[in-house]
Amino acid sequence: MRARPFQLPLTSLLRKRIGPGDFVDSYAIPLAEPELTPVELAARLAVMPEWVNGLLWLRNRLVAPLGLKTGASLPPTPLHPEVGDYVSFFRLDELSPNEAILGEDDRHLDFRVSVLKTAGPEPLAALSTWVHPHNLGGRLYLCGVMPFHKLIIRRMLANVAA
Repeated sequence: MRARPFQLPLTSLLRKRIGPGDFVDSYAIPLAEPELTPVELAARLAVMPEWVNGLLWLRNRLVAPLGLKTGASLPPTPLHPEVGDYVSFFRLDELSPNEAILGEDDRHLDFRVSVLKTAGPEPLAALSTWVHPHNLGGRLYLCGVMPFHKLIIRRMLANVAA
């Protein structure tokens, strides 16, 4: 099952962040285990194949000399994460019964992902990305990661697919 484009609901916690010049996209897939919480979904989504881990390693090597965050010293994920804790490599920023917002702010851009689960006859897991570039460096960084973005998002969603 392939992830498909998804319309971010008006009630999404991520909506209030969106402004002019921001990058936003959203994909969803039928959810195999609808009983999972948004935080549990986020933890499962963060399990990456080796090729993605290799890209992240390369990214960290390239941006570390520039003073950008690399996630090199992140604390372990607690058993029951709360706002402010890390879930894998992202900080949990906001939480509701059906959505978790995770991400980071850095010098070049602010980045958040929404992990949203829908109810209904075909429950979905939706992964939405929001990026707010601060400067030319942020816009160039975004251009550099875009060729890999959709591939990685689809791979992440496959971790929870029905």
